[in-house]
Order: sequence, then structure tokens, then C-alpha cells
Amino acid sequence: MVKVFDNTKQYEAEMRALAILPDGCPAAWFRVHSTCEHPDSSYGIQVWADDEGHCYGSIFYPSAFYELRNVREVQG
Repeated sequence: MVKVFDNTKQYEAEMRALAILPDGCPAAWFRVHSTCEHPDSSYGIQVWADDEGHCYGSIFYPSAFYELRNVREVQG
């Protein structure tokens, strides 16, 4: 797993919300990728986004709301 992110590289990961859903089940894992081609990216800093275009924050700052696993560098 990647411990330190490099803004010049691309990453893929699995993410899930750190909340329990109303039915008592934990949130499902979903795929995200790093990109600076998103409206929420600022000054060329990459953010985590899914294929539908939802943003989950900067790759440099851990979120209190989401958990990452299986982070891997994508070869250009």
C-alpha cells in the first residue's frame, strides 16, 4: 500500500464511508482514482474521485469520513 502520495503520479484505490447505514450494514467499498481533472481540484492538487464524478477530497489529507484500502500506483 502507498504510504506517501506524489502529486505527479496517478493512483487507484477502494474507499468506503465510515458510517453505518440505517439498515445496520456498513457502507460498501467502491473504486476511486486520483485526478486533477475535476472541478474540486485546486492549483493542480489531485483529489479522489469516482467514475460518476463525485469528489472525496485531496489525496494529501486523510478524511474523517472515508477509509481507503488497496491503494496502488497506476502506470501511465
